Amino acid sequence: MTKLLIECTQKIIRVLELLPEISKNQDELLSLTSKVSKLESEGDHIFRSELAYLFAQVKDPIELIKWKDLLEDLEDTLDHCEKMADLLRGVVMKYA
Repeated sequence: MTKLLIECTQKIIRVLELLPEISKNQDELLSLTSKVSKLESEGDHIFRSELAYLFAQVKDPIELIKWKDLLEDLEDTLDHCEKMADLLRGVVMKYA
């Protein structure tokens, strides 16, 4: 999930770099924001899969809670990336 998070943030950074010339870069901006949404969906799948694995395999309750909390934080961060991409997509649609 960390690789997805890194990729999402790189795409958001690229969107912010292209934003000053919004009309010229509209297609690339929309493509990048769509990719962030797809990465977040992939993260949802990984989150559910890893959570199921944790509950099936990890017997130590402290370890289980620690890893569950970490996965939830990563998932929340990916959700915020998607929200940011949605906001940026709205800006592109409005001003391009």
